[in-house]
Amino acid sequence: MVFFNSTIVVMSLKPNNHFYLLSYDISCHNTRSRICKILQSYSYQWQKSVYECYLTPANCQNIKNQIIPQLNKKTDRFLIIKLPKNNPLITCGIALKPAENNMIYIG
Repeated sequence: MVFFNSTIVVMSLKPNNHFYLLSYDISCHNTRSRICKILQSYSYQWQKSVYECYLTPANCQNIKNQIIPQLNKKTDRFLIIKLPKNNPLITCGIALKPAENNMIYIG
C-alpha cells in the first residue's frame, strides 16, 4: 500500500479569473502537438494531457476558438472543467506549489 503526503490549496483568485482543468485525448500526433502548445501558453502546470489554468472568460473562449476547429469529432475528446472559486484543492504525490500569486498555500 502506498500513501502520499497531501497538500491543501485554498484558491483566492483575481475577480475575473477562474481555475480550470483542461484535458484532451487526441489521436493525431500533429493535432495533439498543436493543441499542447496552445494549452501550454495558458497554463502554469501540466501533466501530459491535463492542464491547470487560471483563465478569464475571454481566455477560455479563445482556447475553445483555437482548439475546437482542430478536433476530429469522431476520434478526439477535449474537456474543460471550471472549478468553483475558494474551494480547497487536495493534491497528492509530488504536487507543486501553485504559481498564482493571489493564493493561500497550505502545505
